[in-house]
Amino acid sequence: MGRRILNDALRAIVNAERRSKSTVELQPISTVMSSFLKIMKDRGYIKNFHVYDPHRVGRITVELQGRVTDCRALTYRQDIKAKDIEAYRLRNLPTRQWGYVVVTTPDGILDHEEAISRNVGGLTLAPLFVKVDPNLNVILTACLTVYVGCYRSVKPTPPSETMSNEHAMRFPFVGSAMLLSLFLLFKFLSKDLVNAVLTCYFFVLGIVALSATLLPAIKRYLPKHWNDDVISWHFPYFRSLEIEFTRSQIVAAIPGTFFCAWYASQKHWLANNILGLAFCIQGIEMLSLGSFKTGAILLAGLFVYDIFWVFFTPVMVSVAKSFDAPIKLLFPTADTARPFSMLGLGDIVIPGIFVALALRFDVSRGKDSQYFKSAFLGYTAGVVLTIIVMNWFQAAQPALLYIVPAAIGFLAAHVAWNGEVKPLMEFDESKTAASSQEGSETSSSKKVE
Repeated sequence: MGRRILNDALRAIVNAERRSKSTVELQPISTVMSSFLKIMKDRGYIKNFHVYDPHRVGRITVELQGRVTDCRALTYRQDIKAKDIEAYRLRNLPTRQWGYVVVTTPDGILDHEEAISRNVGGLTLAPLFVKVDPNLNVILTACLTVYVGCYRSVKPTPPSETMSNEHAMRFPFVGSAMLLSLFLLFKFLSKDLVNAVLTCYFFVLGIVALSATLLPAIKRYLPKHWNDDVISWHFPYFRSLEIEFTRSQIVAAIPGTFFCAWYASQKHWLANNILGLAFCIQGIEMLSLGSFKTGAILLAGLFVYDIFWVFFTPVMVSVAKSFDAPIKLLFPTADTARPFSMLGLGDIVIPGIFVALALRFDVSRGKDSQYFKSAFLGYTAGVVLTIIVMNWFQAAQPALLYIVPAAIGFLAAHVAWNGEVKPLMEFDESKTAASSQEGSETSSSKKVE
């Protein structure tokens, strides 16, 4: 009977998580269930739980946070010794870094780590999934996003927005002004009001970003004229304002709208991350540094910017924690004091457009992606170093402090080794695009003649 009550409760929690609910009510309850929920709370799988009327049928309200992938009571409960718990865990959990096995022991209901530390065995009660290592999650997500964005930026024409040296010099100052403005807004205005306004803004921006990210995959399944025919729409009372779009973009905006509605209503960390990844991919795909000189200026300025605002003021960390919008990626941890690790989108997009420039440089020369590999390897090394230092000091770190020297250093060492510093420094994407456009116009005029 007790096992069935526990199993029904765990199924209810898993189903509520899959429906992105924030709370779930469990009834009837048992002492075993309360002990199990305490372990889930201590390990960061749930926010909290409240027991009502425990001496009768009772009920428990559980506050969820999107951490539980699966959890169930075992039909066959195996009696295992303390020395065999680790082997049992490796056999029954998906991977080494995922989840816990909960065991009933003479010392009470414990997870496998606590049982091993106390050197007690008992009956296996339930496996609790999922504990994805947040450090590995940060590294894989950031690197995969940069990789995808870089290859999507390779097109017959360069990215639409190109940055000049002057823009690169001003960027850290503009970013500082915006960061300080947000800090003052959160300090003197209601945090809920500011986040409500920002949610509306990112709702619209998220639809645009998601539809643009999905569009290449959707276009291949639609008729050709849906992709080519441009529709112009004027605002009713502002005829000078005009929006141009295709039918394919409307189709791509439909799933984006539903997804952004889910994000706005639930603010689930997974929805936040998917929107953030769409912003990152679009940023890397659409933005161009123009030349490696501009890239070096921008990265050097933001290197100082990141160090100053993280180490010398509380502004950056305060805004990141208060800003309830997809400007950062969230990775669940097992630490109740720090339930999420955070990575700012700027730590992906800014180095990402530099790595993408290295890939387009390789493509422009008609060679293999040799310098892209070195720049991408440098970015990966910078992210890994950030994670190591963050865990060593148990404090927030300016990621660009490690990513910028690594990305530029790996690329510079590779270029110097090959003796190709001059062609790399002379590479200008805007001039390359202009020459290719002149070439295409010349060839077309010859065809007309």
